Amino acid sequence: MPKHTQGLIKPILTALKKQIEKVDQQLQSVPGVGKVVTTTLISHLPELGQMNNKQAAALIGKDSGQYQGKRSIRGGRHQVRTAMYIIMLSVIVQTRSDN
Repeated sequence: MPKHTQGLIKPILTALKKQIEKVDQQLQSVPGVGKVVTTTLISHLPELGQMNNKQAAALIGKDSGQYQGKRSIRGGRHQVRTAMYIIMLSVIVQTRSDN
Protein backbone atom coordinates (compact mmCIF):
# COMPACT_ATOMS: atom_id res chain seq x y z
CA MET A 1 0.00 0.00 0.00
CA PRO A 2 1.43 3.43 -0.88
CA LYS A 3 2.67 5.53 2.07
CA HIS A 4 0.34 8.37 1.09
CA THR A 5 -2.67 6.06 1.40
CA GLN A 6 -1.40 4.69 4.72
CA GLY A 7 -1.07 8.26 5.99
CA LEU A 8 -4.73 8.90 5.14
CA ILE A 9 -6.05 5.67 6.62
CA LYS A 10 -4.14 5.65 9.92
CA PRO A 11 -5.90 8.69 11.51
CA ILE A 12 -9.29 7.31 10.48
CA LEU A 13 -8.53 3.93 12.07
CA THR A 14 -7.27 5.62 15.22
CA ALA A 15 -10.48 7.67 15.52
CA LEU A 16 -12.63 4.57 14.95
CA LYS A 17 -10.68 2.63 17.57
CA LYS A 18 -11.24 5.39 20.15
CA GLN A 19 -14.94 5.53 19.35
CA ILE A 20 -15.32 1.75 19.61
CA GLU A 21 -13.47 1.74 22.94
CA LYS A 22 -15.80 4.45 24.25
CA VAL A 23 -18.92 2.50 23.26
CA ASP A 24 -17.36 -0.66 24.71
CA GLN A 25 -16.81 1.04 28.08
CA GLN A 26 -20.35 2.42 28.11
CA LEU A 27 -21.85 -0.98 27.38
CA GLN A 28 -19.72 -2.75 29.97
CA SER A 29 -20.93 -0.31 32.63
CA VAL A 30 -24.33 -2.04 32.41
CA PRO A 31 -24.72 -4.94 34.88
CA GLY A 32 -24.47 -8.30 33.16
CA VAL A 33 -22.62 -6.97 30.12
CA GLY A 34 -19.08 -8.18 29.52
CA LYS A 35 -16.49 -8.22 26.76
CA VAL A 36 -18.13 -10.97 24.68
CA VAL A 37 -21.52 -9.26 24.70
CA THR A 38 -20.08 -5.83 23.86
CA THR A 39 -18.04 -7.29 21.01
CA THR A 40 -21.15 -9.00 19.65
CA LEU A 41 -23.30 -5.89 19.94
CA ILE A 42 -20.72 -3.58 18.38
CA SER A 43 -19.96 -5.94 15.50
CA HIS A 44 -23.51 -7.07 14.70
CA LEU A 45 -25.42 -3.92 15.60
CA PRO A 46 -23.41 -0.96 14.26
CA GLU A 47 -26.55 1.21 14.34
CA LEU A 48 -26.41 1.14 18.16
CA GLY A 49 -26.98 4.62 19.55
CA GLN A 50 -28.58 5.91 16.35
CA MET A 51 -32.03 4.35 16.63
CA ASN A 52 -35.02 4.37 18.93
CA ASN A 53 -36.34 1.45 20.99
CA LYS A 54 -38.80 0.28 18.31
CA GLN A 55 -36.12 0.21 15.64
CA ALA A 56 -33.77 -1.68 17.96
CA ALA A 57 -36.49 -4.24 18.75
CA ALA A 58 -37.10 -4.76 15.03
CA LEU A 59 -33.40 -5.36 14.37
CA ILE A 60 -32.98 -7.71 17.31
CA GLY A 61 -36.17 -9.67 16.68
CA LYS A 62 -39.64 -9.04 18.02
CA ASP A 63 -41.58 -11.18 20.43
CA SER A 64 -44.67 -12.33 18.57
CA GLY A 65 -46.77 -12.10 21.72
CA GLN A 66 -48.92 -14.93 22.91
CA TYR A 67 -50.51 -17.28 20.47
CA GLN A 68 -52.44 -20.08 22.16
CA GLY A 69 -50.09 -20.05 25.15
CA LYS A 70 -46.89 -20.16 23.10
CA ARG A 71 -44.43 -17.36 22.43
CA SER A 72 -41.93 -17.14 19.64
CA ILE A 73 -39.39 -14.62 18.46
CA ARG A 74 -38.78 -14.29 14.76
CA GLY A 75 -36.63 -12.27 12.45
CA GLY A 76 -33.91 -9.91 13.46
CA ARG A 77 -30.27 -10.60 14.08
CA HIS A 78 -29.74 -13.92 15.80
CA GLN A 79 -26.29 -13.10 17.23
CA VAL A 80 -27.59 -9.90 18.86
CA ARG A 81 -30.66 -11.69 20.23
CA THR A 82 -28.40 -14.35 21.75
CA ALA A 83 -26.21 -11.67 23.36
CA MET A 84 -29.28 -9.99 24.84
CA TYR A 85 -30.43 -13.37 26.22
CA ILE A 86 -27.03 -13.83 27.90
CA ILE A 87 -27.38 -10.39 29.53
CA MET A 88 -30.87 -11.26 30.78
CA LEU A 89 -29.71 -14.55 32.32
CA SER A 90 -26.76 -12.85 33.99
CA VAL A 91 -28.98 -10.17 35.53
CA ILE A 92 -31.45 -12.80 36.77
CA VAL A 93 -28.65 -14.78 38.43
CA GLN A 94 -27.20 -11.62 40.02
CA THR A 95 -30.62 -10.55 41.29
CA ARG A 96 -31.33 -13.94 42.84
CA SER A 97 -27.93 -14.12 44.53
CA ASP A 98 -28.42 -10.62 46.01
CA ASN A 99 -31.66 -11.71 47.72
